[in-house]
Amino acid sequence: MGEVLQLSQYQEPEASAPEIDWDSEHARLVDKFEEAEDSSRSNTQKAERDVDYYDGKQWTEKEAAKLRKRGQAAIMDNHIKPKIRYLQGLEQSRRTDPKASPRTPQHEQDANSCTDALRFVCDQNRFNRIRSKVFKDVLSAGWGGYEVVVEQRQGSKNPVVVIRRCPWDRMGADPYSADEMYDDANYKFLVLWMDREEAIAKYGKDAGQVFDETVSFGRSGGSFDDKPRTTTWVSYNKRWRVRVVQIYFKHLGTDQVCFAEFTKGGLLNYGPSPWLDEYGQPEDPYAWGSANVDRDNNRYGEIRDLIDLQDGVNHRTTKFQHLISTRQTFRTESALGSQSPLEMRRQLAKADGDVVLAPGVEFGKQFGIIPTGDMADKQFELLQQHEARFLAQGPNASLMGKGGADQSGRAILANQQGGSIEANPVFDILHDMDLQLYRKIWNRIRQFWTAEQWISVTDDMQNARWVGFNIPTTDEMGQPVIDPQTGQPAIQNQLSQIDVDIDVGEAPHAGTMQDEEFGKMTELAKVVPSLQQLPAQAWLEMSNLRNKGKISKVLQQAGQPSPQQQQAQQIALAGEAAKVEETKSKVALNLSRARTEGMPSGEQLPPGFAAAQAVADIRDKNASANHKEAQAKRNLAEIGFAIADHGHRLRETPAWQDQQRHEQNAQRTPV
Repeated sequence: MGEVLQLSQYQEPEASAPEIDWDSEHARLVDKFEEAEDSSRSNTQKAERDVDYYDGKQWTEKEAAKLRKRGQAAIMDNHIKPKIRYLQGLEQSRRTDPKASPRTPQHEQDANSCTDALRFVCDQNRFNRIRSKVFKDVLSAGWGGYEVVVEQRQGSKNPVVVIRRCPWDRMGADPYSADEMYDDANYKFLVLWMDREEAIAKYGKDAGQVFDETVSFGRSGGSFDDKPRTTTWVSYNKRWRVRVVQIYFKHLGTDQVCFAEFTKGGLLNYGPSPWLDEYGQPEDPYAWGSANVDRDNNRYGEIRDLIDLQDGVNHRTTKFQHLISTRQTFRTESALGSQSPLEMRRQLAKADGDVVLAPGVEFGKQFGIIPTGDMADKQFELLQQHEARFLAQGPNASLMGKGGADQSGRAILANQQGGSIEANPVFDILHDMDLQLYRKIWNRIRQFWTAEQWISVTDDMQNARWVGFNIPTTDEMGQPVIDPQTGQPAIQNQLSQIDVDIDVGEAPHAGTMQDEEFGKMTELAKVVPSLQQLPAQAWLEMSNLRNKGKISKVLQQAGQPSPQQQQAQQIALAGEAAKVEETKSKVALNLSRARTEGMPSGEQLPPGFAAAQAVADIRDKNASANHKEAQAKRNLAEIGFAIADHGHRLRETPAWQDQQRHEQNAQRTPV
């Protein structure tokens, strides 16, 4: 492996385009696109069928016409959609958040700001909604992905980071790529359809000539056709539409990621990729993934293995209903008399049908009904086998909440865990796609957010706060602070200098799991006294209440005393301190008197005792003075408390309130 360099050692590539013969490159790009389309045509048709099965289109028009000719109904019992819908719901309960981790200790605070920026971009684009659509593409068609670009919008200092869903039927890649995440693909492309005027407005007047030249080229087909479908590069029946291919590829000559937008007739836009990775090198804007890849590099989703079982259920159900609603008969040619065979079959199909036999015909000999109950029973057995095998595939009944009512809680939990383990591989693909997407979002932020940027974020407790990036640092006088190392104005939270790793945060627990854990904590608190001493704020954060942010604010406001209460507390503390001082002075005074009264009167004291007596007298005087001072402090405290209480009562009187409103109105009146 090569030497790992610091981020500061990387520099953006030069703006000049690589030396590429784009005329020759255009021919190669057209060949690559047509090769990918031809190689994937058969697999793409199967993917279209898989998506149709999810949407309930499980009989072809040819099959339905054949059944109608027989008098059978094309019955469809969709078992696929509930299984895929369950996985979609499981994705919604496993949604993730981006998380930035510092690479050095000095970037620890910056990592929190980066996390806020990533989540701000995701919330701004409603990423959860886009993610669910992409995951549905991965499950049904077999592949899907995102595109991360920027757009300059009016009124915004910095470009806006945009997350787009790439439609699965417009995606294409190197047919020799075998990796689920397309990491080994030499090129990836999207197919776009544009009006002629739209192409000219986007690419300039030269696009009109390219558009006109495209009309004369050959036909095309496949999943990249426009809606409504067309077999040419352009649609010119009612309005002009041209097929444009947007491709990102690694040029072998320059070893650089380049892009091109072209049609069959020529190039519309090309050059090195404008998007840079974390090392300042060009990259593509795609974050793609696929559920499964077989040995022929065909990508497919979770529906592909359910197609045969779904066909078995539909065919057995249709056949079983046909057998129990029709009858087979035997007869001689003259058994019906004047009634036609067609009328006889119609009468037998009715609940109150009436079959008229010729005179002398005996039922069971010249005319009779052939029993077909054994065939219906066999079809019903086959139907049960198909349904049982269908239930065994993918999410089981217990995992989907449709298990037997007589199952114990432990048995239901074991079945749910077993079913979720089977779904883990496709969620690993989704996890890798999220990681790839978050890193591309961060790359766009670092590259294009160069001006001052402020974002508003909301935490789990619904507390809003502002986070700033590229903020110029100023001194107390409002002058810019110069960085002594660079000689340039100092910038706070400069995105280009932040060095972090982007990761995927753990999936949040579902509400039921959080409620269950909170219940366990409350039960544990009954036997662990230390848990009972936790503050109310801690218990609130562990709960799953809807408005716990508002409740938290109410608790914080309730815990903060009012100004009147704070003043009363200060006065009370001063009174208590005065009492303590008074008690100390009384004790000192009593000790001094005890020493004085214990001495014999009328006798002259020795020199040593005389000095001690003088010291005792001084202490007596000091104790008396301290006692008087403590009493004075206590009196002042009582007076202050009385004044505060009187002021508080005065403020509650209507007269005082009217006077205050009058003074405020006088202050607002201009002179």
